[in-house]
Amino acid sequence: DDASAKLARAMSSRAASSIDLSEVLDDSPMLDGHDEEVDGEGPASDSHEAGDDFELRRLRSAMALALGLCYCGALEEDRSDFCRVVEAALWEGQPKSEQESVGEPFILREMRLCQEAFIAELATTLAKQRLAPNQALRENLWAMAICTELRIPLFMLGKPGSSKSLARAVLAEAMQGLGASTGLFQKMKQA
Repeated sequence: DDASAKLARAMSSRAASSIDLSEVLDDSPMLDGHDEEVDGEGPASDSHEAGDDFELRRLRSAMALALGLCYCGALEEDRSDFCRVVEAALWEGQPKSEQESVGEPFILREMRLCQEAFIAELATTLAKQRLAPNQALRENLWAMAICTELRIPLFMLGKPGSSKSLARAVLAEAMQGLGASTGLFQKMKQA
């Protein structure tokens, strides 16, 4: 039995997710713009090295983002524990950089950096609407954009005021296909 399934069962139904990990692992836009965002920060600064190191880094990023999208969104308090268990199982026996070994779990770090890349692309839209991107809005925008691009149905559940409708409205304005105002969203499908 894999580590994520064991931990998900231990955390009860809070970790249940309707997003299929195999669909997310397909060629997706999650890494478009992500390489530029992480360039110069921590282990990602090596992302433009030639050969196997770059491919391994890209694969690890894709796995981290897919796991984060499928599982971490359903967790509240136990995200770090979940990520540490999954990372230990996934990368058992493989070398980690010094920064991957300490501090923020790799999966959460990759999610944060990718969310920041999306927020940077949406800066003008957010400023026009006088919105400050809190954590809930960042996570909702990111999840909705990825699921929209991959045509994965998404049911966004949460407490009133947790930025669900706001994220949908911001993305509807931003995701205009070729008519989008930013490069990342021009590459994505129209919402």
